[in-house]
Amino acid sequence: VDGVRVYDARMGQATFHLKSPDIRLGSPVFSPDSSILAVEGFDGVVRVYDVRTSQQIFSLGEPHQRAKVLPRVAPAFSPDGSRIAIW
Repeated sequence: VDGVRVYDARMGQATFHLKSPDIRLGSPVFSPDSSILAVEGFDGVVRVYDVRTSQQIFSLGEPHQRAKVLPRVAPAFSPDGSRIAIW
């Protein structure tokens, strides 16, 4: 996937669009309150965004040349949204 779009579930309108022409993306994950979106990159970096502003808040991990045999970097939020884990 070359980008991530978030749509309003009631209206069908795009509310967030993350373009990533240089890095393949996968596994977008919302925080429990849906205010934060964490997106794994195939470069080994998880990027974390404020959904309301579409701004990147921070990133986790170090970029690398991903080989086909490397495991994916997958983000997960704690139930209260105060922590994020990557593996």
